[in-house]
Amino acid sequence: MIKLGSIKLDGTPKIVLSLNDAAPPDLIHEARQSGLDLIELRIDQYSSFDSTHVLREVARFKECSTIATIRLKSEGGAWSLPEPERLSLFKKIIPEVNALDIELSAETILADVVQAAHAAKKIVIISYHDFDGTPTLNKLNGILDKAKSFGADIVKIAAMATKPEDIQILAGFTIANAKKNVVTIAMGSEGALSRVFFPALGSLLTYARVGQPTAPGQLGYSELLLLIRKFYPKFNQA
Repeated sequence: MIKLGSIKLDGTPKIVLSLNDAAPPDLIHEARQSGLDLIELRIDQYSSFDSTHVLREVARFKECSTIATIRLKSEGGAWSLPEPERLSLFKKIIPEVNALDIELSAETILADVVQAAHAAKKIVIISYHDFDGTPTLNKLNGILDKAKSFGADIVKIAAMATKPEDIQILAGFTIANAKKNVVTIAMGSEGALSRVFFPALGSLLTYARVGQPTAPGQLGYSELLLLIRKFYPKFNQA
């Protein structure tokens, strides 16, 4: 079982709230009071990438369990600066967070980021995004194996779902690999149900938003919390 900060990923659904530096303090307080598990710091969406600003914003969440993400523009994020700059920023924030998320496609800095994170005893999520469709089961297994070979503690795969068969492929992959620490998400309106029900199949995390979604089909935090509480009685006891 993986422990991310104070949160044990023990099979009970864990909701991750994605936030940038515009999140007001009262919003964070209200979310924590209502049962918030984890916060994903979307640093790629910050108003400034100056390390002083970034570290000050990260410090706002020192009482929370946090995942830091500096998502590439090519994978749905806002970061488009050179990779050495991203590596430098990752290294500065690693000591201040509980986990980080970096793309499998970031091969020029991936090994260095994983090494730095593990040296600091932080959890590494290696992620893969496909905004065009859902890969075949064979390709999904290949993605998982490759991410694990780079040292992923958790492998996150988000793929666009355009038909029921896409949901079935991702569901089957999740069930088959539930013991390998995976997070699976079917993006798009067709895949919205995955954000509620994939945790029951073995996906460790599900993501929610406040304001604009950070991925297609992402549900609002309050809406997702209501659904998780309805379908997972153990969530209310965690």
